[in-house]
Amino acid sequence: MERCFRMRNFSEDILRYIVERRQPQISDLVFVLYTPKCRGKDNDVFRKIPVGRCWGKRTHFTNAFREHGREVFAIAICSRVFLRDGTTTHIPMIDFDCERTDESVNLIKEKLKAAGEEEGTIILTENSFQYIGFRLMNDARWLDFLGKMFVDNLGRVDGECVERRLVDPYFIGYTLTRRVDQSGLENYRFFGCLRLIDAWPVKKSRPTFYRLL
Repeated sequence: MERCFRMRNFSEDILRYIVERRQPQISDLVFVLYTPKCRGKDNDVFRKIPVGRCWGKRTHFTNAFREHGREVFAIAICSRVFLRDGTTTHIPMIDFDCERTDESVNLIKEKLKAAGEEEGTIILTENSFQYIGFRLMNDARWLDFLGKMFVDNLGRVDGECVERRLVDPYFIGYTLTRRVDQSGLENYRFFGCLRLIDAWPVKKSRPTFYRLL
């Protein structure tokens, strides 16, 4: 399966794998263009794009944002997706905030499996890791997943509560509070976002494939 994911085009490969091989009932993906360090400041631009227009030189999802002409920006994929029957669901995803070590990866795998995840890919980022799962979740399962992953950020040492920073708390916070009311995405809420491309000079590398869960 690893051969499906090319280092240079990993972002496109992982989305195509989910849509074309695992979840063909997905009709539309939602992307967000944002300025790094300013996410959540009402400058995010969202686009709902049919899966057939998300890849290829002339129809790559970046085309949908070119009119904004920002010098520094990033593009992220949203967890909430649209199905062919008109309903919505989630692609499991999480952003981690731990060191890039084998010990961290082993802990990530342990926690993901404890939260019910069985199939997905761990992604290497500039500073840590991310995760995208291959099995869709409804809203209840999605919120349960977020809670199970975040609770492991807290622990006790000598009777005192301490933060262990496995999961990025900002990812959880934005997921639970972000709401979109743009045309075609009214009341679009409770969704996570993971960056897909580099955002030079703030983010100098794009996420790449690390290993399967």
